[in-house]
Amino acid sequence: VLSTFLMAAVSARLLRTALPSWVRAASLAASAAPETSAAAPPPAQRAPRPRLTPRPTSRGSPREGRAPFERREGEERKPYQETKYSIPVEGYKGLVTVEELLAANAHLGHKKGMWNRKMKPYLFGTAADTHIIDLDQTAPMFQQALNVACGVASHRGLILFIDTRPEFEANVRQAALDTGEYYISRRFMKGTFVNCWQRLATSRRPDLVIFLSPTFCLDAIAEATTCDIPTIGLVDSDCDPDLFTYPIPANDDSPSAIDCYLKHFVAAIRQGKAKAH
Repeated sequence: VLSTFLMAAVSARLLRTALPSWVRAASLAASAAPETSAAAPPPAQRAPRPRLTPRPTSRGSPREGRAPFERREGEERKPYQETKYSIPVEGYKGLVTVEELLAANAHLGHKKGMWNRKMKPYLFGTAADTHIIDLDQTAPMFQQALNVACGVASHRGLILFIDTRPEFEANVRQAALDTGEYYISRRFMKGTFVNCWQRLATSRRPDLVIFLSPTFCLDAIAEATTCDIPTIGLVDSDCDPDLFTYPIPANDDSPSAIDCYLKHFVAAIRQGKAKAH
């Protein structure tokens, strides 16, 4: 054992003498220095990013992320006659009565939990947990919409019916055929009003769009509003009446109600076209 220890000591001495002088000096300095950990330098702080401001639009106000058919809170809705278009109005000879609308179930709204608060002025009350639409307001508003449809037809305007529900496809198609107008009964393709030649096979934009199912045609409503096309829309208790130029508070699900509306629209458009000829 003693011989092994002596050989290890001699080997270590020979190794130290064989190392370069700068290696020996570095090892001695490291052994003599106190064991202290140097603190890492603080990371460099990044300069704050400049805050971008929204680019002003052509109107001079900042761009807002909102749909084109939505209305700012507190902003008054201007009547359509104040825009660059003027809506011709003719007196529709037919008379819409409350009794007829009541027999067609036009007063039945949706359940209380599905209502839109903007429809509150047009609701009469509730019955069996269902909202009841005030037909005393529906009748004159429907009459006004029929006068507009008659006036547009008398000036040879293009009228478009839109209802994308499969159960009413035959009704909408028949109404368009009876009046010689256009209709969309399936999925609305974006850009229809911009590219009417490919979508509707006509070079003209519609002069009036009649919506029978607003909750299923929000893209079409937004595009019509962007293109400054006047609209007529049936607004049930779950719809927003501010989306349309001429809203009609009434049921939009009952087949008897849809038949009643289309019957009057067909008669009004035919009357207007007869006057045009």
